[in-house]
Amino acid sequence: MQTIKHTLIGPIRQAVTMTGLPLKGALKDEQLEVISEAGILIKNDRIHQVGNYWELYPEAQSIGAEMVSLKGDFVALPGLIDCHTHICFGGSRAQDYAINLN
Repeated sequence: MQTIKHTLIGPIRQAVTMTGLPLKGALKDEQLEVISEAGILIKNDRIHQVGNYWELYPEAQSIGAEMVSLKGDFVALPGLIDCHTHICFGGSRAQDYAINLN
């Protein structure tokens, strides 16, 4: 039987989620969901829930979650990864990535 591990991280000054955004087109700042005093509840190394830290705290305590307390002003942003490539290109993109690092 697999053990389920929960971790609650926070409080985070602000967390920006991608909830409710259109799949295409320009985005306005007002469209971004910003959660103040946020918490991130992790279940088995995957984000399970993002919300107000103080609302997540009782649930996390009741399931025996590990608590990771943050001190200071932090903002959590989604990680954006450029995975764009073309399958018809058979060469290496290492030089392209190196140029972008500068």
